[in-house]
Amino acid sequence: MKHRSLLRLCILLVAAGFLTTGCRTLFKPFKPALRVGVTPDYAPVIMKEDGILRGLEIDFAVRLADELGRRIDLVELPWDRQVTALLSGEVELIMSGLTVTDLRRVRIDFCDPYMKSGQMALVRRRGADRIKTLDDVLYSFDRIGVKKDTTADSFVQEKCTRAQVVQYLVPTDAAVALRNRRIDAFIYDAPAIWWLASQYEADLAVVPILLTQEDIAWGIKPGNEPLKKKVNNILGQWKENGTLQILLDRWVPNMAGQ
Repeated sequence: MKHRSLLRLCILLVAAGFLTTGCRTLFKPFKPALRVGVTPDYAPVIMKEDGILRGLEIDFAVRLADELGRRIDLVELPWDRQVTALLSGEVELIMSGLTVTDLRRVRIDFCDPYMKSGQMALVRRRGADRIKTLDDVLYSFDRIGVKKDTTADSFVQEKCTRAQVVQYLVPTDAAVALRNRRIDAFIYDAPAIWWLASQYEADLAVVPILLTQEDIAWGIKPGNEPLKKKVNNILGQWKENGTLQILLDRWVPNMAGQ
């Protein structure tokens, strides 16, 4: 009887230990999905092809969520709803090639920049070699296309005072208008300008002058310091181990050295 009682006790102790270990395994702290706001109209930084989100920011978002130990939830939003969605808590980050500006800092915060960029001009290939300076860009064109409500839109309206500003919602529409001589130049973010030039290389060319110097970073809600600190730490590791440069070289090789 004593042996049986001892055996039962041992079995109970083992079972109790298993259940305790099992509970710790089964009931890990729940981590909600990382909700990222995206506007996929800025190739090659972020775009949608055949219904699939692709681009530099998508690679960043997937890797970032993995590093944080969270699932990824990509929330597609119109550009003009990104800030509202961030401030309301609908998303936690804006990852759509966002330029850091003083006006945007009034409403939102930013993680550390991951890329230097700026505005560039796309022109028709014939005659492009005559445009060599910043002043040539600012004063040589009668009709300049921009993407509406972007940094380029603000820049052209402020600096290109002699030109008629023509706003577009989709960059490729501006490129087609340029080919068809409805505008004389299209000014937009450098990565997109290089991308459009590659799509229409027979007719269009890049003016290889950065008209501005800008930081590109991820938008985050003011006061969300815990997430900001984690994201900045991960981004710092990517800079040190070469991950950041590998992804930049893959998607925006023309920006190297800018």
